[in-house]
Amino acid sequence: MGYKSGEIYFVREKADKGYSPHVKIGLVHAPRVSLDRLPEHQTGNPRILHIDKNQIVKTDAVDRVEAQLHKIFAPKRVSGEWFELPSEAELEEAISRAKELAKEVSLVVPIFNSADELSKMASTEEVIPASDEAIGLSSDIAKARGELAVCAELEASIVEKLREALEADEGVVKGAAKVVTVNYKPKFMVDTFKDENQELFEKYLEDVSTWSQTFRPKAKKLERSSLDREFLDEVERIEALIDAVRSVEDAYLLNEPQLFVTNLQALSSWNEQISIAKLKVLCGTNAGIENICTWTRKNAEPKSVFNEDKFAAENPELYFDYFAEGKTGTFIRVAKRKA
Repeated sequence: MGYKSGEIYFVREKADKGYSPHVKIGLVHAPRVSLDRLPEHQTGNPRILHIDKNQIVKTDAVDRVEAQLHKIFAPKRVSGEWFELPSEAELEEAISRAKELAKEVSLVVPIFNSADELSKMASTEEVIPASDEAIGLSSDIAKARGELAVCAELEASIVEKLREALEADEGVVKGAAKVVTVNYKPKFMVDTFKDENQELFEKYLEDVSTWSQTFRPKAKKLERSSLDREFLDEVERIEALIDAVRSVEDAYLLNEPQLFVTNLQALSSWNEQISIAKLKVLCGTNAGIENICTWTRKNAEPKSVFNEDKFAAENPELYFDYFAEGKTGTFIRVAKRKA
């Protein structure tokens, strides 16, 4: 998750007298706007849905803000992204928290911008001593990476069960996932061409100068047993939801734990990225921080690159002689929103 800007919206269901107690807290990435999502959410919902334009919160790092909101209001969760907020006061509290989070991330985004600017500056050869702040950030990266590894295991369990269900009957997943077919384009077999036409290959080599920048934190991911109890409690709750789906007919219920995993991933990914950005700022133009990270930035040595476009234009028939046929592949795309 980067720090994409967007909007947090609050979808309400119109009832006979006002609104139902159920509110959907969702997001949309810029340049789309919240009202664009309303027809999508209306599909399949028997009640008329409504988004008040005065209750839309614009924010940077919109994924992080949504994930935090879902975590804060988890006790009020009804299903997926729907929460029970029966009173206007409770809805206003949720909107207020969204605004607070938006303000919080607005203070963090400049750190990312500073890190981006530093990535364009050549580094010195100096490695500076580790400060307490740098050590703490390294620990935060190790924690985030451990959490992301656990999330990947959870997601793999969900995908495996969905795969079994899709193989049995695609209809049972009810929008929780779908099989996506990808048609890969034919590809020029440059290595084969090189082996069989060395002299001609070298004729189309060109020296290209590139900017090289490599940031490597030295933090190793924490093992599951070393992660925070709060995170592990959430993981165990998700595992219980996954384990509860024992039949193919109930496979669509896997969308619920997938949504929880997505939220955990969003939070952990954000924490990793902000920690890395802060480390980069601490590193400055130096080559690294002792025992914490390395960050080399320089003009790389010119690299010989085969100019495929020029070769194709001048040798069209030979070019197509070395084309591999396009392939077709499939994969399971798990819904990241409530099915």
